[in-house]
Amino acid sequence: GDRVRVTGEITERMLLYHPDWPGNFKVRFRHPEWQAIIFQWLDRITAQGFSGVYMDIIDAYYYWSEENPENPQADADMAEFVIDISDYLSDTDMVVIPQNGSFIVVEDDVEGLLANQYFAAIDAIGVEDVFYYGDLDEDNPHNPDLERIAMLAEYRAQGKAVLSVEYLTQPTTIEAYVAEAESHDFIPYASVRALNVLQDGLGTGVGATPPRPAIFLSHTWPNPANPQAHFTLILDQAADLHLEVFTPDGRHVETLHAGPMDAGEYPMSWNSGAHPSGLYLIRAHSAEYTYMRKALILK
Repeated sequence: GDRVRVTGEITERMLLYHPDWPGNFKVRFRHPEWQAIIFQWLDRITAQGFSGVYMDIIDAYYYWSEENPENPQADADMAEFVIDISDYLSDTDMVVIPQNGSFIVVEDDVEGLLANQYFAAIDAIGVEDVFYYGDLDEDNPHNPDLERIAMLAEYRAQGKAVLSVEYLTQPTTIEAYVAEAESHDFIPYASVRALNVLQDGLGTGVGATPPRPAIFLSHTWPNPANPQAHFTLILDQAADLHLEVFTPDGRHVETLHAGPMDAGEYPMSWNSGAHPSGLYLIRAHSAEYTYMRKALILK
């Protein structure tokens, strides 16, 4: 329904200082004053043309219900807050993606009806450190969290994409991670943990620049796309090229180009309007070379 917009002011009673992260605070997210601030920021984000919201620290509910148990129903409060955010954005095309906190749907105050509403409210879930967990910022040992993997399988069963993030820099480890994540039908992404470093993900190490293949496809944008997925095709030499879209199980979806192309850089796009949300593969191949990229469609 309609929400009254008020001028948000952060007050001391909303916050609790976090001693392990200077300058960071645990937020009493159930307070209407704090939620009003978030809704004001949603207006700004929408006005700036972003494709969605990616919400970190959903698992903050655990702190307030277990570690500092001043709110036994923090699990339900968080689920309802995410649902309210989704409802607030319902007249836009923006996607809603929580980060971590996958077990919220089986908490005592959420499981059942509220869990179903939570699943309906989100478009995907982002998760960190599911396969490589430890005390290091990057390149922790292979240590898959089997409980979380099993929980995330329920999100896939509900038709939600799982966006897996691991902090890795070694090419062989990244290759093994990608294979393992895709075996669970997760969408993998590897990078460094530092927030002040921009990296294209799934690289071959920090600072490394691998040689570009003869056929190259850029990442698609926006990501997720709805419905138009844009990308760049680069050919280092002329080729009889086939550019096609497939589902992950190999079903042909659409042919975007079939025939000769000169060497060069080509802006391309795929209109997914006739196809459902999900993960797709865009493949460019000639007689000698093949290159493939993922495209995530969320409607």
